[in-house]
Amino acid sequence: LFLDEVGELAEGVQAKLLRVLETDEVRAVGEDQTTRVNVRVVAATNRDVDGMVESGKFRADLLYRLTGLRVVLPSLRERQEDIPLLVTHFLADSGVTIESLALERMLLYPWPGNVRELKHAVTTASAIVRRRGEDEISEDDLTDVIAEIPDDANESTDDARESERVIEALLQTNGDVTHAAQLLGSSRSALYETMRRLKIDPRAYRSRR
Repeated sequence: LFLDEVGELAEGVQAKLLRVLETDEVRAVGEDQTTRVNVRVVAATNRDVDGMVESGKFRADLLYRLTGLRVVLPSLRERQEDIPLLVTHFLADSGVTIESLALERMLLYPWPGNVRELKHAVTTASAIVRRRGEDEISEDDLTDVIAEIPDDANESTDDARESERVIEALLQTNGDVTHAAQLLGSSRSALYETMRRLKIDPRAYRSRR
């Protein structure tokens, strides 16, 4: 059982998940009887759950239960050599290729939304190309798909982490600022101000089908 974004679980849901992990039993909504389950759980998050435990936002006992084996995956900007492989994988069944200049632009971009943002960009650019009746992604096709490459490569760690959280929320909500703000526990106006400061355009994260 794969649990994505486990760091976003509300306190009540954390308690229910802990109960399942401890008892190996689940109870369907509206049912009185419990059912035994036998599953291996894989959980993922881009949040600092250790810090969340210290601040009381994540249960220490749940983290202990989930951390049988911890794998820390570096952000995509720290493993740029994976980008060409991932792009090739995402384009495998599309019949679309990518020109070298477009790939170079992808290698220069910091990808604050990590692999999810890369997949979104490749899928969107591929759809744009196919709609034109062509079969190769050019550098120009990425203009409205990924943000401008920042002039300052030394973006602060705090800003980088905040960008990751905002873009992750926008990707999950298809660029809907209202829903993204709810996901982040923020107000709509505060999120707009954050996006303005971080130069994030929510329109870039809306699917183009």
